[in-house]
Amino acid sequence: EPLILEVSSALDQATQGKIDFDHSKAMFGMLAVLKTVAGKYDYGSFESFTKIKIHFIHVYGNSSHVIRHWTMRTPEPGVYVMTKEQRATIPVDIRNMTDELMQYVRLHLNLTTLDCMEELQKEHRTLLQEAMINNVQKPAETLLSSMINPSIIRLNEGKHTKEVEDSPRSCSSSPQR
Repeated sequence: EPLILEVSSALDQATQGKIDFDHSKAMFGMLAVLKTVAGKYDYGSFESFTKIKIHFIHVYGNSSHVIRHWTMRTPEPGVYVMTKEQRATIPVDIRNMTDELMQYVRLHLNLTTLDCMEELQKEHRTLLQEAMINNVQKPAETLLSSMINPSIIRLNEGKHTKEVEDSPRSCSSSPQR
């Protein structure tokens, strides 16, 4: 499944504003990936599309070096849910290796997902072929590109960092910041 990777600045150089901005920028990247997939496999079913998760790995660090894993999915037309799946500290100090290494390994193991994209692709091909053979077009409102159409804006770091930095945080039940 698709994955976006963002590294916020050089090691020990990221400000909180930069970290927050990169996170928001990736959210729009994930929306763009969902929209692109919907357009590419237009004849696939929405049910199959809901199984697809777009992954986002965000790496940053100042006092500690952190990896956050986020996903985005579409449970209903027009609804885009971004979820913080997990957080791990990158093990760099041998004294903390025991605790940090397990989180780090678990994060990588959890990135393995079912191949839902292949199911959507097969479904798209089959339905498109049937439509072509029978000379019938799928109604426009049932095409994935009609149902998956988020508003995507381009953020500018110079203009938008302050707004992003002041935006809402994760809910209290999500893994630590």
